[in-house]
Amino acid sequence: MNAETRQFIEGPFNKGIDLWRSGRYDESLKILLKLATRFPDHPPLLGVIASVYFEMDDLEHAIEYFKRTVELSPKSELASRGLFHSLYRSGFKDRAFSEIRRFLSLRSSDEYLRLLSELNEELFLSPGYYLKISDNNKTSRN
Repeated sequence: MNAETRQFIEGPFNKGIDLWRSGRYDESLKILLKLATRFPDHPPLLGVIASVYFEMDDLEHAIEYFKRTVELSPKSELASRGLFHSLYRSGFKDRAFSEIRRFLSLRSSDEYLRLLSELNEELFLSPGYYLKISDNNKTSRN
């Protein structure tokens, strides 16, 4: 990104972030989405938009923007974790774990290893939950 583009995007981008952090999600999105029409391939911008949608619990849009961010910046751990959590909370657990595998094939992540350890412990402590997931998967495949 050249200096002119950076200067153009920096003010509105920072304003959008400030609005997001203060809980003014709709106002934040208005600014950030307008910027995204001019800069549709700017990973930090798309990642922030995804995060705003995630905080609004609009997981469908969060997934859309995190996916695009991951496509543009495949080694971004923040984007990958955002996509994982959006998919997982939406009930797309297989796709969520596919994202972990994709990311870990590119680089290591202490955060993902911690998360997987916690999830493994959760399954160990409540094996009925695992069986329920397995039964649902068998049903959906038939």
